[in-house]
Amino acid sequence: MYTCCSGDVVFETCYSNVVLERNSLKGFRYGMAEVEIRGGRRHRRIIGDAPSDPLLHGKPLFYSDTYIAADSPTTYVYARHKADPSLFFTTLNFFLEEHTSSEFAAWQYSAMVNLGGELVERSVKFPVLDDNSLIGPDADLRFCRLHLPFGDIAVEFCNTAVASSNDLETARARRQIARSLEAPLLGCDLSKSEMLAKFMIAVHWASDFVPPTILEGLVAELSQNLVSA
Repeated sequence: MYTCCSGDVVFETCYSNVVLERNSLKGFRYGMAEVEIRGGRRHRRIIGDAPSDPLLHGKPLFYSDTYIAADSPTTYVYARHKADPSLFFTTLNFFLEEHTSSEFAAWQYSAMVNLGGELVERSVKFPVLDDNSLIGPDADLRFCRLHLPFGDIAVEFCNTAVASSNDLETARARRQIARSLEAPLLGCDLSKSEMLAKFMIAVHWASDFVPPTILEGLVAELSQNLVSA
């Protein structure tokens, strides 16, 4: 375990020996922070590099974990999202209708949900328009994991967003980044297909500030499986 310290201020537990590369995509500047591979897992994150824009500078745009021990590496990509349960399921239903066959949109999907602190298994069918336990005014949906044929989706919901302070600066100056992630997080398994990347971008916290084509390009870079260790 590592502790980040600066003067009398003690920060959260961090990853150390981080490698930072600064790049740009269509004029958008960002940093790619990569943690050394441990236990067959590689953690990377893309961080905004825009000193003139405090909303983006130093803020993680995407995280990824690639598990390389298996014959076929598995990559999960995460991002803080801006959706409440109603917007989440409405957007996901639209995505299914636009990007999959009609049979996918009509299927029932296995799900694990946290309703009011109770973890239960259930089936979810789209469109989720009349399920008050999920999107109703008194719903207390805190977490949902959906098992889709083209990749799993895991999403958490919370009343107050938790944002990182400045991952770029700690990576540059101390070769460290905080282990803790932002909230609420949306994560997708992009190992089978990058189809879910468009859905992630639709509810991404920075989708109002960063063009979708740039966010798509950043996801594509993160979701590339590791060829060699």
